[in-house]
Amino acid sequence: MRLLPTLLLAAGLTAAASAQSNTGSVVASGDANVATIDQSGNIVNTASIVQSGDNNSASQTQGAAPGFLPPIFFDATVDQSGDRNIVTQTQGNPFGNPNFGDTDSRVNAVQSGDDNSAEQTQTNSGCCTGGLNTSDLTVDQSGNNNTSVQNQYTLNWVGVQVNSGTVIQTGDDNTAEQQQEDNSTKTALIDQSGAFNTAFQGQDGNNNPAAGSLDASATQSGDMNDVSQLQIVASNAVGPVVQVATADQSGNNNVLYQELNHFVGSPFGNATHTATATQTGDDNDGTQVIGLLGGASPADASMSLDQSGDRNVSTQIQQSVNYGGGFSFSSASVSQTGDDNTASQTQDDLGDIEASITQAGTFNSATQYQDAESFEGDLDATISQAGTGNVATQDQTVDDRPGVALFIVHSADLVQDGAMNTSSQIQSGNGGHTSTASQIGDMNTFSITQSGALGHTSTHSQIGNNNSTTIVQN
Repeated sequence: MRLLPTLLLAAGLTAAASAQSNTGSVVASGDANVATIDQSGNIVNTASIVQSGDNNSASQTQGAAPGFLPPIFFDATVDQSGDRNIVTQTQGNPFGNPNFGDTDSRVNAVQSGDDNSAEQTQTNSGCCTGGLNTSDLTVDQSGNNNTSVQNQYTLNWVGVQVNSGTVIQTGDDNTAEQQQEDNSTKTALIDQSGAFNTAFQGQDGNNNPAAGSLDASATQSGDMNDVSQLQIVASNAVGPVVQVATADQSGNNNVLYQELNHFVGSPFGNATHTATATQTGDDNDGTQVIGLLGGASPADASMSLDQSGDRNVSTQIQQSVNYGGGFSFSSASVSQTGDDNTASQTQDDLGDIEASITQAGTFNSATQYQDAESFEGDLDATISQAGTGNVATQDQTVDDRPGVALFIVHSADLVQDGAMNTSSQIQSGNGGHTSTASQIGDMNTFSITQSGALGHTSTHSQIGNNNSTTIVQN
C-alpha cells in the first residue's frame, strides 16, 4: 500500500529537479572580442549577444538533458555591426527528449558590415516526441562578401516536427546555404539583392514514417547571381510527400537550377512534385529536373519556367524509372518573351505527359522530346511561336517492345505566326499519332514523319507565300 505514494513522490522530485530556466546576455563594443554562452536547461533558455566592432566572435550553445520533460523554449540572438565578425549558434535536443510537451527553438542573427559569417545548427534526435516541435533559423546580413550557413537535422520517428530557415542578404558577393535533413515539414527561404550572389537550398526526407512536405523558395535581384535548389525523398520515407521549389530572379546573366527527386521504394503514398521559376532580364539560364525513381505510388510532377528578355536558355527534364508504378501525370511548360531565346523539354517514361512552349520574339528555338519506353501513357506536346526566324522541333516515340500498350496517343500541336519559320515533327512507335500544325506568314517550312503500328493523322495549314510542306507516313 505504500508503494503508490512513494512512486508519485519520486516522479514529482524528478520533474522538479529537471526544471530549469537560464538567461544569458553579453554586450560588448570594440574589436577582437569573444563572447560565449552555453546553456543546458529544461524550461526556458534565453541567450543574447550584442557586439559592435571588427573581428569579433559570438558563440551560443543551447540544449536540454534527456528525459520526460515539460514544454521547452530556446531562444538565441546575436546582433553584430562591423566587419569580419563570426557567429556560431547551436541548439540540440538529445535522444529521447522531449517525450511530452512542445518544443519551440528559435535562432536569430543580424550582421551589418562586410566579410562576416554566420552558422546556425539545430538538431532534434528524439525518438518518441508527444508534442509539436518547432525550429526556426533566421539570418539577416547587410554588406558585401558575407556568408550564411543554416543546418537543421531531425530524427523524430514519432511526433510532429516543423523546421524553417530564412536568410536575407543585401549586398554583393554574398553566399547563403541552407540544409534541412531527415523527417519533418521543412520550409527554406532565401532573399538576396545585389550582384554575384550565390544561394543553395538542400532538403531531404528520410528515416521517418511521415516525410512531410518540402518547400524551398529563393529570390534574387541583380546580375550574375546563382541559385540551386535540391530536394530528395530517400528510400524509406512514406507518403504522402509534397515537394515544392520556387525561384525568382531579376537581372542579367543569372543561373537557376532546380532538382526534385525521390528514390527507389519511396514513397508508398501519393507524391506531388512542383518546380516553378521566373527569370527577368537578358542572358539568363534556367534548368529544372524532376526524377521519379521507383515506387508504386501515384505521382504528380509539374514544372514551369517563365523568362522575359533576350538570349535566355530554358531546359526542363522529367524522367522516371517507375516500371510498376501507379498512375503518373507529368507536365512541363515554358514561356519566353524576347529574341534569340532557346527552350528545351525532355519527358522520359512518365505515364501521361504534357509539354508546352510559348515564345514571342524573333530567332527563337523550341525543342520537345517525349517517350514512353516502359510506362504507358498519352503524349501531348504543344509549341506556339510568334515572330520571325523561329525554329520548332517535336519528337514523340513509344518503345516497340512487347508489354508497352499499343493504344497510347501521340498528340503534337504547332502554331507559328511570322515569316521564315521552320518546324519539324517526328512521331514513331506504338500507338496512334495525331499532328496539327498552322503557319501564318511567308517563306515558312514544315515537315512531319509518322511511323508505327496504328493509324496516322496530320493536318497542316499554311497561309502566305513561298511556303513548303513535307508529310511522310508509313
